[in-house]
Amino acid sequence: MEVDWQRPRDIGQLIQRLTRLRREHKAISRGEMIRVHSEADQQLYGFFRSAGRDRVFVLLNLSESPVSTKLTIPMGRLFPRRAKLEMEEVFTGDFIEVENVEEKGETEVELEGYGYRVYIVR
Repeated sequence: MEVDWQRPRDIGQLIQRLTRLRREHKAISRGEMIRVHSEADQQLYGFFRSAGRDRVFVLLNLSESPVSTKLTIPMGRLFPRRAKLEMEEVFTGDFIEVENVEEKGETEVELEGYGYRVYIVR
């Protein structure tokens, strides 16, 4: 969701979407937080929130520069016995798949400066 931070209406729409997301996914407010590391940890912050079977994955680019990097997801800890993981991005509807290889899953991500992604695990 593209947000113009100078326009209150855009900010209001984002807050409404995030509030609905929090209401629909208990992992956001009550879940265990598990950090996901990347090759650009100083710039990109990624984490899963997990509560029961509900899992949400969040990526935040903390800099004004775009970032393109590889993430390593701890599949053995988060998704034992799953061969692959499918996640849907909340704002765009885009899907990513991650294969479980030796209890790890790797995927490439790109985010614009100060960009963010919120994925729901399917």
